[in-house]
Amino acid sequence: MPNALENVLSAIDNLNSQDINQTLVNSEVHPKEFIYRHRMTACLNEYWPEANDLLQIAIRGQHIKRWHIKQSGFEQGKAGYLLSGRRHKKIKGPITSSITNSDNSMFCNK
Repeated sequence: MPNALENVLSAIDNLNSQDINQTLVNSEVHPKEFIYRHRMTACLNEYWPEANDLLQIAIRGQHIKRWHIKQSGFEQGKAGYLLSGRRHKKIKGPITSSITNSDNSMFCNK
């Protein structure tokens, strides 16, 4: 039976697998943010294998539903990148919070 962390990571992965943007990995097409989460999780495991559950969730969910913020709507360069990031923060925080609290898991009220 999956534990609370596995349930949360799986829910984040399910959302990221819905990304409409695609990327090619090993001659196969995958949702872009789903692949990004894989790369970031691998990096975390390499450099900090003992990372706590909340850091694992933060790494996995940092681009959750990012495709809902169209990058083409922002100017090119650093200013546009930072503005899109601020808009995305308003989306990912509530989504990730609702996932972590949805099953009354160990993450509730922490």
